Amino acid sequence: MMISRRSLIASVAGLTGTLALGARAADKPAPMVVYDDELKNGWQNWSWATVALSVPAGQVKPIKVEGGPWSALALHHDPVSLAGYTK
Repeated sequence: MMISRRSLIASVAGLTGTLALGARAADKPAPMVVYDDELKNGWQNWSWATVALSVPAGQVKPIKVEGGPWSALALHHDPVSLAGYTK
């Protein structure tokens, strides 16, 4: 069985493209989870409002904020590299 030069070049190009896509997927960072029933991954509550984290509401635990004038929900995380993240 003979393989033409054109078929060989197309096969090598396709394999190279597949390997490159695999390498890009491996370089993609994991999602930055901020809140999933509680603050995650080093996030901290720096709010200056009445804030209750992990308030049971059925099967989910949302954040409850009781704000007033000059109060706010504020979440903080130490500096983190955003390399690899996009909009």
